[in-house]
Amino acid sequence: NFRRQKGLGAVNASFFDTNNTNAIKERENLAMAVMEEMIEWLCRVDDVAVGIFDATNTTIKRRERILERGKKSGVKILFIESICSDPDILSRNYRMKLSNDDYKGQEPEVALRDFIQRVKKYEKVYQEVEDTEDNGNVSYIKLINVGQKIT
Repeated sequence: NFRRQKGLGAVNASFFDTNNTNAIKERENLAMAVMEEMIEWLCRVDDVAVGIFDATNTTIKRRERILERGKKSGVKILFIESICSDPDILSRNYRMKLSNDDYKGQEPEVALRDFIQRVKKYEKVYQEVEDTEDNGNVSYIKLINVGQKIT
């Protein structure tokens, strides 16, 4: 919701286009601001704490930034990657997304087309989490088709 709170709620798929350099910078700045806020909170807590950085960390470069920032603060990072290839699950998920604030007041079919375009933009740059990241020290969980398989 941070993006929406900053006035970037009802953006269309072009905001997620990998060729839109202004949007890339804006998305990265927003993500890192949230990351910074979470790490500051984690460092203030005197007890065991868990923070969830819910973002589209779809590239190795983004994950490297997150890992680097975590190490700098002594915060351990665990990535949770959700991979879905089941058309029925994807369809239900897409329809569910239409109720979020990005699509408030839009015709469902228009919103659905836009969301599918957004997904396609991410698919162009998506890099699956690999064991070799962070010099082989990356911690991650993969959920396949909403928990049909977990690795």
